[in-house]
Amino acid sequence: AGAVGPTGPVGRNTLISIVAEAAGANCAYAGRKVTSGVDANANNVLDAAEVSSTQYVCNGAPGPGITFVGVTADTTAVSGMGYVVGSASQVVVTLPAAPAIGDIVDVTGAGSGGWKIGQNAGQAIAVKSVPRGATTPGLGWQAATGTSGGGNAIAISTSGQQVITGGSGVTISRDYGRTFAATSLSVGQIQALGSSANGRVLIAAPTFATSYRSLDAGATWTAVASVPSAFYYAAALSADGTKQYLGSLSGAGLLRSTDSGATFAAAGGLANIRSLAASSDGTIVLAVGQNQQLQRSTDSGVTFTGIGASASWTEGAMSADGTKIVAVPSGGQIAVSTDSGATFALRDASRSWTSVAMSADGSRITAVEATGLSYVSVDGGTTFTPGTFSTNWSRLAMSADGSNQVGAIQAGVAFSNDFYTTTGTVGSLAGLQYDAVSLQFVGSGLWVPLNFVSASGPFTIR
Repeated sequence: AGAVGPTGPVGRNTLISIVAEAAGANCAYAGRKVTSGVDANANNVLDAAEVSSTQYVCNGAPGPGITFVGVTADTTAVSGMGYVVGSASQVVVTLPAAPAIGDIVDVTGAGSGGWKIGQNAGQAIAVKSVPRGATTPGLGWQAATGTSGGGNAIAISTSGQQVITGGSGVTISRDYGRTFAATSLSVGQIQALGSSANGRVLIAAPTFATSYRSLDAGATWTAVASVPSAFYYAAALSADGTKQYLGSLSGAGLLRSTDSGATFAAAGGLANIRSLAASSDGTIVLAVGQNQQLQRSTDSGVTFTGIGASASWTEGAMSADGTKIVAVPSGGQIAVSTDSGATFALRDASRSWTSVAMSADGSRITAVEATGLSYVSVDGGTTFTPGTFSTNWSRLAMSADGSNQVGAIQAGVAFSNDFYTTTGTVGSLAGLQYDAVSLQFVGSGLWVPLNFVSASGPFTIR
């Protein structure tokens, strides 16, 4: 055995660092960043200059459950991911641009700055069940999609969920007026539409043609042979649809049906009818014509009595019990009655009013100018507040509680309610610290909340 050799130099360690990697270019679904290198200065810390290798261990695509990641800056969401937002300033989480039906995105606020969910073109969030601050439907409007041939007439179910509009045919919405699809009825220019309370019984009348009825919410239509060709402009139905009224500007006057629109006969002896409204039982009928008194019937349209002053009336509306009446003229003030038409009070200013709608209890009223703004009252017509949406209005309709309002306009249909965020990039849903929401994509650009937590008060909806 030889002599013991000299002591060698002190060796250097190899260090490895493993840290979290946020979702991004390196790991689509987040993961871990692994760096390694020789500890050249022997300080037992892997300094940046000592890193000789960088690798990423990434999470796989999300499975059926939700994978949560923490974010502190604006990010574009990935379907199947949850985002825990932790920042002192608001963080925007933008929805996926091309989601598949069923995709889910969750957002939870951990930081004091809260969060906002951003939208892409054509997207909206259904927020009917989400807590929000007090708002007044009818002040802000947005355009619906899927309508064709412009908007001449409009009708709505009591709940407001089903809306039908007439132009060059009839289109129908089952999502409170947000989107429309064509029905099989595509004849003429339809100016007169009516709906029963549940939306099952419908009437539609093109100009200078017979009318059509549907007993299956617009799935199929049948021509009514007993209706002569005329310039039909108004329709009204009782809540159950058994009593129906059809009015023309010329050619037929007032027609009445007591068998859900199967047959019609002349009634009332009226002419030049621009607007019709009926009480929920169909017994009380309001008929509006230009340059004459308003006409009111209490015997289901058999006879009428003039009420109010003669004026160039364009449209009228009634409460469900027929005791509250509102009518608008072209070039005058809004006329409001709370005593079945015995007396009228003139409200707001003289404008070129074209249409008006009233809630079932008469507390909410919306009136629109022919070209201009909408004006909303929440106190039975005592005061009116102008909205922010100006357009060429044709006709209005309102759900029984006044929460959903729709308007036929020159370009199609506009709607105003608290049920959706504004469609497109201007719309959003925002929450504060400890607020959370889970959204699922259901198609047609729409996301719906599966559940939510409102720990800090109402959500902010745009």
